[in-house]
Amino acid sequence: MILPFGLNIDPQGDIVELKNIISILYYAQQNLLPRVSAKLDVVTLSDITEVKSQDTVVRTIYAGNALATVKCNEKVKVFTVRGTSFEPAAVEGGSAATEQGTVLLHYTVDTLDFFVPLGRGLKSGVNLKLLYDLADKMGAAVGASRAAVDAGYVPNDMQVGQTGKIVAPELYIAVGISGAIQHLAGMKNSKIIVAVNKDPEAPIFQVADYGLAEDLFKVRLSMNPYMEVDI
Repeated sequence: MILPFGLNIDPQGDIVELKNIISILYYAQQNLLPRVSAKLDVVTLSDITEVKSQDTVVRTIYAGNALATVKCNEKVKVFTVRGTSFEPAAVEGGSAATEQGTVLLHYTVDTLDFFVPLGRGLKSGVNLKLLYDLADKMGAAVGASRAAVDAGYVPNDMQVGQTGKIVAPELYIAVGISGAIQHLAGMKNSKIIVAVNKDPEAPIFQVADYGLAEDLFKVRLSMNPYMEVDI
């Protein structure tokens, strides 16, 4: 059965009215949810960072440089949330059924405390082994700037930034990333930011806690003895 938007079938088979349609902030959902809102004739609230009450939320504006408190009186509330702004749910104590799954080859962009994104400074997708080897040694996820995605080095789902994923890991090592405003909007809340870029005037250094103005390929060679990375 195809139901109108805003309706769903509960476990007992009864048709019920939805009150909230929620998703993590991600480029696919940013494309889909406004269409859902149009069908329902309601607004979409994006990038929610705090829920104050059933009808009041806080969301980012101006590429994350300001916060707005918004009251929503729509009959169905459609919104995306910034996952890194909320504490992780408890992994134990629930009653949901679980099942064993396969292990991914590499860690995903939004699950770890350590993050190694790459930029156009990597020069070619063939140099990805540099980042993956380093990330595997650290137990870190690998991501990318929009420039690296547009250059075809990695797929879209690895993009970090205003039109990609929002991350806030404990450690963010930006490798060959210049630091465009669009990218900073997706990672500036990281606890410690380390930047490696051969251009000492790169904007990434303005938000970095630690910076190294050096060619990333020279840096990787000097790290090999300490990280035991075989490249």
